[in-house]
Amino acid sequence: MYANNGQSIIGWLELAVSSRWQGAIAAVHPIDLDQHQPCCGVTVDQRWLCGSDGALTLFDSISAATRFLNLLNVERIAKGGRRDCVIAEQKTLQCFQLGAKGITACNKCLARDGAHS
Repeated sequence: MYANNGQSIIGWLELAVSSRWQGAIAAVHPIDLDQHQPCCGVTVDQRWLCGSDGALTLFDSISAATRFLNLLNVERIAKGGRRDCVIAEQKTLQCFQLGAKGITACNKCLARDGAHS
């Protein structure tokens, strides 16, 4: 699978169930989206973590990304380098946050004005 910009991606389900990824190291990267709200993205073997629809999965914090990866049984997590990413269409992104109810969808990484929802 490839993201809109031609980069390889990995879906959540594949990461969770495929034996190919057992023991893989996931890297959590700080990302600036068009100079908006800073978020984190995840790569596994240079592949961006995406949903089944190919939408890039983002997190509002490193702790949210780490918790999500733990839910997928990924135990080896490293801090990746900063990545700048320009996404033309918001519908190609999905953002999650860690709160009192666990991991929930949010639009923090999508807010044009940097405001939190």
